[in-house]
Amino acid sequence: MTHKLFLDKIFKTPDDNKFEIAELKGKGHPDTLSDALASRISIDYAKWWMNELGVGVEQVPHHNFDKILLAGGEVNIKWGGGEVIKPFNTILAGNATIKQGNIEIPLKQIVSLSASALFRKSIGMKVEWDLDISNVSTSSQALSNTYSQGLFANDTSFGTGHYPLTKLEQTMYDVNIELEKIMQNKKFLGTDVKIMGRRINDEYVFTLAAGIKDESVNSEKDYFNHLSYIQEKILNKLPEPSRLSINQNDTPKKGTNEENYYLLVTGSSVENADHGQVGRGNRVTGMITPFRPQTIEAIAGKNLTRHVGGFYNIWAQQISKKIWERTGVGSQVVIVSEIGKPIQDCYIGVSSKQEVNKEIANETCNKVIKGYNDYLNDLMINGGGKHYPFNYVT
Repeated sequence: MTHKLFLDKIFKTPDDNKFEIAELKGKGHPDTLSDALASRISIDYAKWWMNELGVGVEQVPHHNFDKILLAGGEVNIKWGGGEVIKPFNTILAGNATIKQGNIEIPLKQIVSLSASALFRKSIGMKVEWDLDISNVSTSSQALSNTYSQGLFANDTSFGTGHYPLTKLEQTMYDVNIELEKIMQNKKFLGTDVKIMGRRINDEYVFTLAAGIKDESVNSEKDYFNHLSYIQEKILNKLPEPSRLSINQNDTPKKGTNEENYYLLVTGSSVENADHGQVGRGNRVTGMITPFRPQTIEAIAGKNLTRHVGGFYNIWAQQISKKIWERTGVGSQVVIVSEIGKPIQDCYIGVSSKQEVNKEIANETCNKVIKGYNDYLNDLMINGGGKHYPFNYVT
């Protein structure tokens, strides 16, 4: 079986609107951490099967780790460096195949190593957490049987993608890249950042929340010097006319108490009662774009070979981008399938302003679908990827 393609010229991008907004959560944001951890666990679980039992990537058994809650901890923030009082709690729910014949799959060890690697990379060495996997259940027999029969969809779901980016969306990317450079080169900036951008006609407004590590500041003066540095770097990335606000919830008029400023001990607000959850973070494009078609399905933590609610979003994004590269025509793509059907037996809708040659569109779809195994193998070997949240997984 193969896909069924439908072309449509009914298409409107956020550029056509007078008003547009986009949001981007950085790699240390609790929601991003949840997404990245779910993906990391799924990849490490698959790698265990491939390395220990010699299965191919397409034979990794049923699992979904797309239900993670990071319950915020407690810290004592202090000029010059505070301390962690209570670690945040990592609660994993979902389902997995935990036994193969007489072989027990060391799920807790896999999850623990995944969490350690991800948190230390995305937050830092000062981070502390607890781990609870008691809510992971054994995979259903029906789904396990479906897996043994070949590559069939294990859910009735859809995925979406679009390309190219609007000016606002591209700016959000550029700002986040600059912020990550600052995190790398200047250790005062925590990894928990969030950018909200809006455009009204041709005017842009950006609101940035940027957590400053308390160990890097001894006074208000140090704090505001850091904010000035960030502002200088970010303003160079913004279109004109633009307005930028940073940490506008600070209340310096209340005094020099640390609580009046956005300070962090570890670099992520998950340290202090701010919770994170899978599916509340960025979409596959790496940001949240409410003026674009998008599914509320979480890509993170889903089985990457059979859960179409996850990888159909990757397919859709790749198809739209490749159509743009071949034809110069922008599009949005929606892909849907049914549980129990072969994953390639899907319906693909492509909407665009200008007509897209159907032969080119079909070739593009076939190339993406047939190349997916190579994409997965690269993901397993190198650990990361171009799509969110895999770009934060190593």
